[in-house]
Amino acid sequence: MSVEVTKSPLDEKEYRCLSLPNGLKVLLISEYNLAHQSDDEFDSGSESGDSESSNYENGISKGLSSGTGCTSRKRRKTESGSTDDDQFMRKERGTSSRKGTKQLFNAACGLCVRVGSFHDPKELPGLAHLLEHMLFMGSQKYPGENEFDSFVSSHGGNSNACTGYELTYYCFEVNKKYFQEALDKFAHFFISPLIMESSLEREIEAVDNEFKDSLQSDSNRLQQLFSSLARPDHPLRNFPWGNSETLKVGPSESGVDVVKYLREFYEKYYSASYMTLTVVSEDSLDVLEEWVKDSFSGIPTNNKPFPSISHCQPVFDEDVFHKLYKVVPVKDSYKLSLTWLLPPTLSHYREKPVEYISMLVGHEGYGSILSLLKKRNLATDLEAGTTGEDSETNSCFSLFTCTVTLTEFGINNVFEVLSVIFQYLKLLQIEGPQKRLFDEIRLIEENDFKFDEEEDSYDLVERLCQSMQFYEPEDYLTGDCLYFNYEPQLPSSPFPPVTMVKPVFIMYYHNFL
Repeated sequence: MSVEVTKSPLDEKEYRCLSLPNGLKVLLISEYNLAHQSDDEFDSGSESGDSESSNYENGISKGLSSGTGCTSRKRRKTESGSTDDDQFMRKERGTSSRKGTKQLFNAACGLCVRVGSFHDPKELPGLAHLLEHMLFMGSQKYPGENEFDSFVSSHGGNSNACTGYELTYYCFEVNKKYFQEALDKFAHFFISPLIMESSLEREIEAVDNEFKDSLQSDSNRLQQLFSSLARPDHPLRNFPWGNSETLKVGPSESGVDVVKYLREFYEKYYSASYMTLTVVSEDSLDVLEEWVKDSFSGIPTNNKPFPSISHCQPVFDEDVFHKLYKVVPVKDSYKLSLTWLLPPTLSHYREKPVEYISMLVGHEGYGSILSLLKKRNLATDLEAGTTGEDSETNSCFSLFTCTVTLTEFGINNVFEVLSVIFQYLKLLQIEGPQKRLFDEIRLIEENDFKFDEEEDSYDLVERLCQSMQFYEPEDYLTGDCLYFNYEPQLPSSPFPPVTMVKPVFIMYYHNFL
């Protein structure tokens, strides 16, 4: 695949795109040049870039650059204040050595499969999540349970996996000296997993524990609320986590063979043609290509088109969705959120209609929603954007949410808060999309991309193996952050739904009980 990946002019890493004969898409990243810089030279370059970036943003815009309407998935992870608790069915395995340090030159690998909880059979809610666990339990070539985790942990690394609505990804990092061996152990998760009955009960218990832990996360509770509002025939209505009731007790009572279902699910969906792989290391691109071909060419492929679920419409019934819901939060807070249902927008990543309106609604400067709410002592914060990454990366819908953190005065004057929000949305409807604002945002994002600080290897592969599922190869690095085309009349533009269609209202208040 002779495609050149667009990168920052300051990025000294080398990139190469491949497509293996089994259909696996691969992105190789070599950090050879970075790894051989002196520490002083690297530190000096970082400080210079940060300073120039800051000066540029301050000069171009006193308004938009200070807003909280973050426009890219990469930046949203760092700027929105989200934590691991906000990640859907995510877990850390192995050591936690990477936390609190930036291990830029650890070797890392990420593999993403285009399958998730939306593909669970109705008989076994949580099956995709359980399979994610079971793949770590050994392969024919490396049969030891948790052998991979032990190997990675003992060599300064860790591993992680996450199941979403339509994506499941697996990532690890390890000391560069042991990368080739770790790659082969990792690849055999997907070539010949054992999926043994002897491992099943322990992994169901692990899934159940993750579900119980998630009950104290407000973001996860909100996700379950939206699932409960979905139509009974829509996959969003499924119970995505799974627990001992859905994966052990229920199947036992109805005579369902869970291991059989796991193996059938693996054979149907874990095809190389549905997978994307990112590897990063100090080794040369030629060496990485050889290692990847040796280890990952054996992943089977079914040579079938991916079974789409984009036809699953509508998601919600209007009489259920367009209501006010009162939620008692885990954390003591006063919040009001408005959520609009939008069509899926990933195919328009070059235009970014949702990110554009997120920036406007989430803007904090003069004339913004938040500035007026603060002036009236009604609110202290406002965030706007899609509701979690799963809302962005599924083929059925997107959810656009505006969440206002209220003062005690604001919670008693909610209608005044709503009046300010809808007046602003009415203004957006009257004015329509503005090329001037689009161009300003585009320049800010281009500058951020050019001078962005070096991303550590683990975060890089985690992000890019998912991006590869949606973007053209030349846009693997830029698709989630840069604005390319101004298209104000896109059919999927959020302007009509957000300014004209009723949202669902959710109030968070600990005194509702």
